[in-house]
Amino acid sequence: MNPDWEILRRARNGDPSSWRELLYAYLPRLKALAYFITGSAAAADDIAQETMFKAIRAQISHQTGSLGGFLGTIAFRLAVKESQYQEKSVGLDGLDPPDGTNSPLDSIIKNEQEHILERAIKELDREHSEVLILRFYGNLSYDEISRELDIPVGTAKSRVFYAVKTCRQKLKEKGILE
Repeated sequence: MNPDWEILRRARNGDPSSWRELLYAYLPRLKALAYFITGSAAAADDIAQETMFKAIRAQISHQTGSLGGFLGTIAFRLAVKESQYQEKSVGLDGLDPPDGTNSPLDSIIKNEQEHILERAIKELDREHSEVLILRFYGNLSYDEISRELDIPVGTAKSRVFYAVKTCRQKLKEKGILE
């Protein structure tokens, strides 16, 4: 059994240290995934928490994939559902991943680089931004992306490749990458 699935099992049985371990390992990525889709920090927090709640309550018949992929799929579905209720598109300002080790200048530079990356992802068409978000923020495998979006695996790989290539070019134009 994958160790992450074992941690989930222990958390389900009431082990507080396993619960903390799950939250520490997965909550930041789940929030980022939900934020990319909804554009709302408050909605992202709610979706990440609801994802963990659903994972604890879910009746899982098999554990062949990764726990990160399982959680990412739940968060993706919840975020898409939430975004359907939202009328406006909100910018990605305010996403500040917790990291107290940087100086204020380092934090400002990192935040600006993240905003440029986020804008590059948002500028992609929907089919390319979805696969990129699922792959790198949702931690889904190509097979899992294929099943989630009902597209062939080759199409998922191709879309991720194109999306990364396009984002890389935009980051080069902005001087973030060489």
